[in-house]
Amino acid sequence: MAPVPRLEPARAHLQFEALAAATELSCAFVLPDDEPGPELPPGREDVPVSTVPLRRRSGRAALGRWATPRRGRGPWPAVKLAFDEAASGLRPLVADSGADVIWAVDSHLWPALAPLDLGGRPLVVDLDDLQDEKIAHRQRNRRPLRQLSRREAFFRATDVVDRRRWRRAQLDIASRADAVLLCSELDRARFGHPAVRLLPNAYALERAVAPRPQRPASHRLVFAGNLGYLPNGEALGFFVEEILPLVRAEVPDVELRVVGRGADAVAHLAGRANVTFLGELATMDDELAASAACVVPLLSGGGTRIKILEALAHRVPVVTTTIGVEGLDLVDGQHLLVRDDAAAFAAAAVQLLRDPVLAEQLTTRGAERYDRDHTPATVRRAVGAILAELPGVSAGSGPPAPGAPAEPR
Repeated sequence: MAPVPRLEPARAHLQFEALAAATELSCAFVLPDDEPGPELPPGREDVPVSTVPLRRRSGRAALGRWATPRRGRGPWPAVKLAFDEAASGLRPLVADSGADVIWAVDSHLWPALAPLDLGGRPLVVDLDDLQDEKIAHRQRNRRPLRQLSRREAFFRATDVVDRRRWRRAQLDIASRADAVLLCSELDRARFGHPAVRLLPNAYALERAVAPRPQRPASHRLVFAGNLGYLPNGEALGFFVEEILPLVRAEVPDVELRVVGRGADAVAHLAGRANVTFLGELATMDDELAASAACVVPLLSGGGTRIKILEALAHRVPVVTTTIGVEGLDLVDGQHLLVRDDAAAFAAAAVQLLRDPVLAEQLTTRGAERYDRDHTPATVRRAVGAILAELPGVSAGSGPPAPGAPAEPR
């Protein structure tokens, strides 16, 4: 089996582990030259790995290529990174792999995969979420131009074209793949294609988590995510500029702790009162343990939020938006708090800072839902079921994943 991922944290790693436990595996990672290659899970150094370089086009060259009308022209993210050129690097790896199935992670890879002759082997593509729906969210939540960074303003301009391009690309993938994977029943219903299979998002909890009453009182709020990802940058701007001042009026010593790479994309927020940028951390465990609540004020995006699953697993209460909780089987007031406007969101954050009883009720129920639906075992079961449906694929022949962490509570 040869998955061809452009590896991202959590979801792709869990697929890797599930596939490695189920069958023989080799991998090709398509990565920009300036990004480090992924680290294999401990004990899985036996998996053969190849890397295909991915060129970054200059802004002017990418914009010219994106704007040139041509049938099949890709959306901006696929054009900016020259995925179409990666096909030549993938071709010999796919041809010589001896794989029974090609399992591809990330819909951005499609320009590299589409030209390849797979020799009749089954193809699985993990879309994760629907890119056109992410754009639809941005278009419905139109903040005034004066509140947008230059990057956000650029994407507002390209969204009109890219929404159509993403929809066309997703339908093309679904028409040619044996299975396409989405992370929620909501997206499966939206897409409405018979090739769709459900692969829920999950989070791997690596150590036991203390109940909330054993934790010290804190006026910390935590925001986590890749800040270079447009919906995260937009959400952070919304919180810092519109919500946090209202929280400070009630809790003057509140601190927002921002965790994640890509801080350059939100440089305009640096130096704001009561905000601390921590950069990328090796683990979120200590930061979550010291936080009173996790804030997820998303205004756009797609799929389901692993950052919410991570918070639930660590027994940290969450306040988010309707879009933030979209696709997750979580209920406002039972598992987390859902508020959409700035004043209501701020009031919910203050409530969690002041009410430990409410925080404990939410985290207990939230942790139960995490245990039921979003652990690595969920991914292993889903991957096994998908493999079992594919013609000519023998699952269960691979070595067990050594050293796989338990799922402590």
